[in-house]
Amino acid sequence: MFKFTRKNEKFPLKSKITTESQTIPNIKTHSSFSLRANNQMYRVRHQHILNPKNITRISMNDITRTTFLHYVKKTSPKNEKYFSFSGSHRVKDSFISSLCSNLKRKIGLTVLHLDLKEMDQISHSSLLKLLKRIITLKNLKHLDLKVRGVQNSHIVSISRAISALRQLSNLELHFHMNPETLDRSMFILSRSLSSYNKTLTSISVLFSINLGISDRGLAYLVSPIHKFKELTKFKLMLQSVKLTPISDLFISYLSNRLPELKKLNSLILYFPASDKITDESFFTFSNALQEMESLQHLQLKFSSDEITDAAIWRIRECLPKLKNLTYLQLCFVGCELLSDYSFKSLFRSIGKMHSLKHLGLNFMDSPISNKGVKDLCYCFNNELYSFALCLRGCSNIVDQNLTFIGPLCDKEFKILNLDLSFADVNLKKLTSLISTLQYLEELQIQLANSSLKDYSNLDLCDAFSNLQSLRKLTFILDNNEDITDLTLYSFSQALPRIRSLREVIFSAAHCPKITDKGVVEFSKNIGRLRNLKALKLNIGSCKEITNDSVYYLGENLARVSGLERLDLGLDHCVLITSKAVVTLCKRLQVLKHLVSLLIRLNHCMQVRWNKIDNLEDIITMKSY
Repeated sequence: MFKFTRKNEKFPLKSKITTESQTIPNIKTHSSFSLRANNQMYRVRHQHILNPKNITRISMNDITRTTFLHYVKKTSPKNEKYFSFSGSHRVKDSFISSLCSNLKRKIGLTVLHLDLKEMDQISHSSLLKLLKRIITLKNLKHLDLKVRGVQNSHIVSISRAISALRQLSNLELHFHMNPETLDRSMFILSRSLSSYNKTLTSISVLFSINLGISDRGLAYLVSPIHKFKELTKFKLMLQSVKLTPISDLFISYLSNRLPELKKLNSLILYFPASDKITDESFFTFSNALQEMESLQHLQLKFSSDEITDAAIWRIRECLPKLKNLTYLQLCFVGCELLSDYSFKSLFRSIGKMHSLKHLGLNFMDSPISNKGVKDLCYCFNNELYSFALCLRGCSNIVDQNLTFIGPLCDKEFKILNLDLSFADVNLKKLTSLISTLQYLEELQIQLANSSLKDYSNLDLCDAFSNLQSLRKLTFILDNNEDITDLTLYSFSQALPRIRSLREVIFSAAHCPKITDKGVVEFSKNIGRLRNLKALKLNIGSCKEITNDSVYYLGENLARVSGLERLDLGLDHCVLITSKAVVTLCKRLQVLKHLVSLLIRLNHCMQVRWNKIDNLEDIITMKSY
């Protein structure tokens, strides 16, 4: 598969290749097209479907080196500012050699994203060759490096290359370690970071922790951050496995370093699930937060079974002292020892933060109950712009009428995100809430894995039509055996009444009662949305979907003349054939403003790309 995008734009090339570009200033936009199938893709000549000057990202799966060599020779302008490469487990030394040849031509490159996936197929010598080529990029300001299967020798080589890039201002490292990775490699990496005490303004680190790295190794890693006097953003995400050795010692050490970053305004910390992280570490961490007066953006994730109410009390005491904080996101995932009383005290503290504009609360799989969520009203102040609440998997909530969200009705939110995927839900209260939020511009409702009937959704879908300021609407109903075509029809029927609507996301994957009839009616109502810019429809694993749905989607989507981004999820729809996909592609050619098209057809066994002789003539979309 080949996928070209400007944040979402895609194109098919040869085999299973993916190319993707992100929104970067001064980069031209281009059309894109992508088809995902059963590890097969029809061969399409490069010159027929792409403008080489606009390619910015390559992602490869199951392609040959010859294809890649032909590609890099056609698509390497010297003045390109942004380049991204995403490999797969099949990427070997030959691809790295081709990538180095491509980078050699990119003299003016300022942003580089590399995702090397698995290192098992790449030799150390090839990695060294690639790193040496990166060092020659004298204008490079932003480096994003993602590697799986990292060993000690890899980190040593990467560290030396980083130390040579003294002009960097943004550094992102995503490492998934091998069990043999030791603390020594963290020490070497920290020494390379020490050379950036004047230039780095943003650091993002994601580590998959294993038994080879201890508190001491991570302490080595964060030890030089106090030298980054210009640092404004620090992101540390620790993804752990069971029996991770991370404990209170590391969190305490990190807490002692953070207050020295006087210009830091964005802090994102994900603490791993560990039985060695207790309340003690949050005493020092809360004290550190109180001293960070310039902080504007804060995201914290807790997932330890040993955290109790005492830790929440410490956090809630320091929050009102962050006078400049405008964005706050707190996640308590699987913290089984927390009580409703601690949540109430936390909500009261949040309510005192009058500078807060964006609030997100995630209680997934936590013990919060009806009594706890009723106290959410203490969070809200008149200045709150957006609110996100996740109650997925909260088995202690049995309030089917959702009375706890009543206080939201008096607020003037612009953005609202509610994940209520728990047990049986009565949507009457939610419907009345939606009807009152006249100022909403973005709304996301997730009711996945809920035992909902069609009649429960009818009033809710009708309430959407009252939101005349709404620009983006997301409705997720995945994994529901009782949802039928009636819900699909009632949801789509409300859309044309929202004149300001520009983006729609609807997902009913794994809903076995969805049939062609519902998709046909959905497509007809979507065809009436002349001002729609983006649509994402996911009906994957709906076994009753046939070619008729695809035909009608193509016919009615072709009427949405202003459509720019389209994402169709048809995975595991086994009754769809190649003929329907070809017809869909032909009909979508009339959309002159379409810059992103993704059609997902994984495990659609009747789609055979090697039998489509005219796919090359079908894909004639041009750059605009």
